[in-house]
Amino acid sequence: MRRAAGMSCQMSEMPVKVLKVLLVDDDEDDFMITKDTLSNSEVLEFDIEWVNTYDAALPVMLENRHDVCLIDYRLGMRNGLDLMKETISRGSTIPKILVTGQGDQLVDYESMRAGAADYLVKGCYDKALLERSIRYAVEHHCDAGVAATRTGTSQIAKNGSRGPPGWGRRARVEQPDDRSPGKR
Repeated sequence: MRRAAGMSCQMSEMPVKVLKVLLVDDDEDDFMITKDTLSNSEVLEFDIEWVNTYDAALPVMLENRHDVCLIDYRLGMRNGLDLMKETISRGSTIPKILVTGQGDQLVDYESMRAGAADYLVKGCYDKALLERSIRYAVEHHCDAGVAATRTGTSQIAKNGSRGPPGWGRRARVEQPDDRSPGKR
């Protein structure tokens, strides 16, 4: 993970930022649609990297250099859920959003249990929903890191990693009040 210990990422306080998105999808048309969908954002800019196979995605995801990963469920003979599980078990810490062409409640449930930040059905979301899903995934990922840092339970505290470019300079660090309730 790339967040600094004790850092709070509050996107509302920041000017337009570039988020690095990894798109894992075996269909080039879906890549182009996603790229076009995110290209007109008024709040964020997206730098999208596309890989089209499970095997190509695995080492890229393990580098943890993206802010979020969009993973298609169908990846040839393998699937995005298995990719997500494998990368998490091998140390990938970036938030992952599973995207599928066919809505399936079981896959939705399994993706959440496996650690997906969200589950989206292609053709059922627009620019605003996709952008919000990405923002929430990144924000919640950062918030979880800050909370874990305070308790010393995460890799964030151990690795001293950084957030998306520019976030550290403007992020507000919120520290818990040291006073006990009886001394206020």
